[in-house]
Amino acid sequence: MDINSVAGLLSYGKCKVWRKIMDKIEEIYKNVLQDTGAFREQRTILESKVEDVLKEEKGSISRQAYESYRDSFYEVAMIAEQGGFKLGFQYAVQLLAECCER
Repeated sequence: MDINSVAGLLSYGKCKVWRKIMDKIEEIYKNVLQDTGAFREQRTILESKVEDVLKEEKGSISRQAYESYRDSFYEVAMIAEQGGFKLGFQYAVQLLAECCER
């Protein structure tokens, strides 16, 4: 199998073990990396940015609406963070496969 085949399998999920790999990546994200200093630092930056974005609205909307908007921002950010982690991990595997093929 050449590197293009490996990259294709990883990119399009045609490999039977793909689901197991993705489950393991998600487990690593949730159980290990999510609690590291780098992730905590990014969360602090996120919280600050969300507060900045909502600051102008804080006085004109109810506390409940404010909290709902804030929670929605956090949810979207967490989905993006997890997706970015998975894509980065996939890229790393592709890069490793390419290096091993040469």
